[in-house]
Amino acid sequence: MKKLINTFYVLLYSLFIGIVSGCVVALFSHGLTCIQHIFQPIYLCFLSIIAVFITWLLQCKYPNCADGMKKVFQNGQGFHMILPKKMIPITILTTWLTHLFGGSAGREGVGVQLGAMSAYHLTKHTSLLPKKDWIPIGMAAGFSALFQTPIAATMFALEVLQKGTFKVHLFIPTLCASYAAKTTTNFLQIHHYYYTIPSFHTIPYYKLILLGLLFGIIGMLFAWLLTYMKQFFASWQMNLYWKTFLTALCLACLLYVTQARYSGLGTNLIHDAFLNHTIYPYDWILKLIFTVFTLTIGLQGGEVTPLFSIGTCLGVWIGPYVGISSILCAFLGYCAVFAAATKTILAPICIGLELFNPSYFPYICIVCSIAYACSRYSIYSQKRESD
Repeated sequence: MKKLINTFYVLLYSLFIGIVSGCVVALFSHGLTCIQHIFQPIYLCFLSIIAVFITWLLQCKYPNCADGMKKVFQNGQGFHMILPKKMIPITILTTWLTHLFGGSAGREGVGVQLGAMSAYHLTKHTSLLPKKDWIPIGMAAGFSALFQTPIAATMFALEVLQKGTFKVHLFIPTLCASYAAKTTTNFLQIHHYYYTIPSFHTIPYYKLILLGLLFGIIGMLFAWLLTYMKQFFASWQMNLYWKTFLTALCLACLLYVTQARYSGLGTNLIHDAFLNHTIYPYDWILKLIFTVFTLTIGLQGGEVTPLFSIGTCLGVWIGPYVGISSILCAFLGYCAVFAAATKTILAPICIGLELFNPSYFPYICIVCSIAYACSRYSIYSQKRESD
């Protein structure tokens, strides 16, 4: 009886975490939408100044608010790290500034952090579950609130913290939080775009294997390059503010030359791909490079939405060469590059099922599994082997 009561309270807390996370993420998302509407390429002139300001803010003014994702992972793995409440507004503000002035970044990392920090503070005084078990529940709520994919969010949170393990006992609470967050953001007028993939003929398996290898290599390239560039930037013997200013200035100039096509989330490229608008052969590589440099120099944001756009653009370009419809290939790239770069397998498959056509389940499984298997790096450097 006591176990049943504890389970009831765990589910109740999970629903509460989902609702609170949904509200916080809705605020963040509405602000980001407004920024996308008012952004102009001329704002890139101030990107280097904003990069220095964000660096000062996180390194000097609020150093305990830096490395938010790292601290979330450490808490989820059982290492107690303090997540101060002011991390929430600081994380939101710095991400808004990055997008307002043209940085090429995503939003998933911010949503996951906001959900995890909500769970951390809401469950600080409860002993229903170990402290580390509340973190994936919050992570899933944040992911689901942004992408409106509660099943994928649940799988992502439960498999991303560690390799080779899956906490089955957290599945139901995490799923409850995910659906609560999705319902809350829907109520607050946050919606995600769902893409329709028309029916196609059967695709030979060798082509799916080839695509899996290609998407896996590109996803691994993104993860490796992001890790390498962050290490290189940190080891560069130069005043932190000067090197931030100069590299951000170079980034701003290149983004301006390309007419800010690669600024922001990359959803413009995704929409163009699935609506049969123009996608250039170099879109995927430029989005990859600009996103890596944006995140390397200290500007804030996530990686997942840019990964979606990289995989989509790559799929549109490569489709005709392997004899597959560009739209179907874009859909497979959308999921598989994400699988390779994050070293997750269940979440990308569920993303494909929830956002696209479930009838392509075998294709998603094959391509994502191969992409996952051939990748050796993850954008989440904090991911560790299970005990």
